[in-house]
Amino acid sequence: SLPEEERERVLGEEKLGGTKLNIAGAGSPLRAKSPSVKERCRDPELDQWVHGLSKEKRDGKKKTRLPETPKTPEEMWQQSVIGDYLAKYRNDRKKAQNAMDAAWKAMEKKEKIPWIKKAAEDQKRYEV
Repeated sequence: SLPEEERERVLGEEKLGGTKLNIAGAGSPLRAKSPSVKERCRDPELDQWVHGLSKEKRDGKKKTRLPETPKTPEEMWQQSVIGDYLAKYRNDRKKAQNAMDAAWKAMEKKEKIPWIKKAAEDQKRYEV
């Protein structure tokens, strides 16, 4: 329904991604302010659905993920104290990891027992 030169201008803008604005101001002010088709359709959740989930449904396949592998007592302990070690070593992960490894090895068995129990519970969850 647009005049031919206006239609050509709009089509040219759409081909360039809608980013080119008419500096002379001959175009419609509403058109210049409204987002392009590409901008309006940029919904990350929709993109994920369109590219991921809909393909699974089309293929008739569902990907089943296994639960995360159970953590060891040492990993559980490290997860609980990593923040303290990172603060102590100014976010140097390698130094923090080395210090945690040394601290775990130096720990007495009775200090490790709560973490061993938690790891055993985690193992049960994995087996079920």
